[in-house]
Formats: sequence, C-alpha cells, structure tokens
Amino acid sequence: MAIAARNTRRPQRQRQRGASLTEFVIVGPLAILITFLIIQAGMLYMAKLTLNNATFMAARHGSMANGNAQSIRLSLIKGLVPFYQNAFDTNDVSRLTAAAAKAAVDTSLGNLKLEVLSPSEEAFRVYGIRKGGTTYIPNDNLEFRTPTPMGGAGISIRDANILRIKVTYAYELKVPLMQAIMKRVMCPGVADSDVRAWSRPSLLPLGNVSDCIYYLRGRVPIVSFATVQMQSRAERS
Repeated sequence: MAIAARNTRRPQRQRQRGASLTEFVIVGPLAILITFLIIQAGMLYMAKLTLNNATFMAARHGSMANGNAQSIRLSLIKGLVPFYQNAFDTNDVSRLTAAAAKAAVDTSLGNLKLEVLSPSEEAFRVYGIRKGGTTYIPNDNLEFRTPTPMGGAGISIRDANILRIKVTYAYELKVPLMQAIMKRVMCPGVADSDVRAWSRPSLLPLGNVSDCIYYLRGRVPIVSFATVQMQSRAERS
C-alpha cells in the first residue's frame, strides 16, 4: 500500500512542476519587461536631475558671461560629464578627462540643443545700445529703472535682464529592449522593430514626429529650463 501511494504522488509532482513551468513562461517575460521598465524609469529620473543641475549652473555661468551662448554651452557640457564617466576607472584624473572628451564629442553630434529664450530679439531691439560693433542691454541700477515696458515692447528693461535658457538633451537608453520599445511606440509611421513581435501595426504611435530623430537613435529627449538674473550686461555682436 505504501508503494502504491508513492507511485501516485510522483505523477502529481510532475504535473505541478509542469504547471509551474508553464506559468513562468507566460508571466516571466512580462515580469522581466516590467523590471526593465522600472530600472530605466529610475535612470531617466536621475538623468533629469543631472540635466537640471547642469542647466542651472550653465545659466549662472552665462549670467556672468554677458549671456554668451558659447560660454553657456561649454559650461553645460561640463555639467553633463557624469553621463560619460567610466565607473571602473578609479583614477579621477583619467576618468574625468576621458568623460569630458566623450561629452564634447557626443554633444557635437546633435544630441544637445541649447536655446537662449531671454533676452529676446525684442529686448535687444528696444533696449539695446550699439557701441563698438556690439549691442548691449544696460544692466546697471536696475532697481531705479522703470518697471513699465517702453518703446512698445511687451517687457520692461528689468525683464530684459533675465537670462532664460532651454536645454534639450538626447539621453541614451541603457537598459536592454528599451531602445526598441521607445522607437516603436513613440514614433508615428515606424513599422519595423528590432523585435519581430513588435513589427505589427497594431501598436498605436504616441510620439511627435520631431522627436523621432532621438528615438530612432535609441535616445530620449529630456528638456530642462533655467531662469536667472543677469549679473553682467547682455551683449550681442
């Protein structure tokens, strides 16, 4: 009787193992995908924080450099160095030097876009003073200047001394499968994919056409703004 009971238990265990394997085959890929999504979301959040800090520091540097766009861009690239560091290199000098070189090359390939939103063309046209081949907006004694717009402008001279920049950085996706997912889901009209199961037209595109230049390269555009008071007069050649 004991032998018969043992024989009846074995098929039951085998069936349970088979059911567990089937459940894993169904649920496993979805669980792995969700885990990848969570990891990538966390990395994107940290990338956004890094970009916000770099944008603010670049704006502060620009406020003391007459709002020069090239100076702002160089400072911004320095702030993006953490994205390019090799964590396995324990030598600080070589690691930071290599990261700075990589950042300079990568941002020159269309992965970094800087826009100086203020001072605007209108500010230079209304409040700008031409001297020695340079147009500048007066920056002295602003507390005593009128807060009322002049010359038909929509802003006052105080507002014209506000530096506001917009930065768009193409962050490279690092987690496996994320590049293929973002490219297929976010870009309208993209019918092919690195994964054959996602090549069907049933997935609804959600992105803008203008952003597909980033998604097709396996990157995600991250946007950051910074607004600071000018600490020097804004100049333009």
